Amino acid sequence: REIGRALSAAPQMDDCQFFVSDAMGRGAENITLLDSESLFADYIPKMDLVLTRGGFNTVSECIAHRTPMLLIGEPSNPEMQNNLLQIKETGLGSFVSIDRLVTDLPACLRQFLDAEYRTMRHAMDEHDIAVNGAAFVADNILNRVATRQ
Repeated sequence: REIGRALSAAPQMDDCQFFVSDAMGRGAENITLLDSESLFADYIPKMDLVLTRGGFNTVSECIAHRTPMLLIGEPSNPEMQNNLLQIKETGLGSFVSIDRLVTDLPACLRQFLDAEYRTMRHAMDEHDIAVNGAAFVADNILNRVATRQ
């Protein structure tokens, strides 16, 4: 619901093209609706940036396809918060609060693109993470858990 509210500002951003699920029901000249029955992962290789929840599958697909990420966290979801911190540490992505997106999506994206995107794009192009992003993330989590014991 909050993402839908944030997207209400997207039509003002005519220099950006957004691809969102048709479940959002908000098409515009610069908003392409994707079939909600299709796999979002199929679109990731074609994107310049993925702005989405920081779930395991999306993070893994972005790493595998070398697509920079701006991830939205869920404070009540510890796994997702851990994913966000690890991705930020590696320089392969960054995160933003949903409140910030809802308040000012245009300024948030412009600041991100000006300040972080180029460095992140380079890190994605240069990383030596195996193509299987899911295995990388799982190994990283297991290593963190093992070092805490």
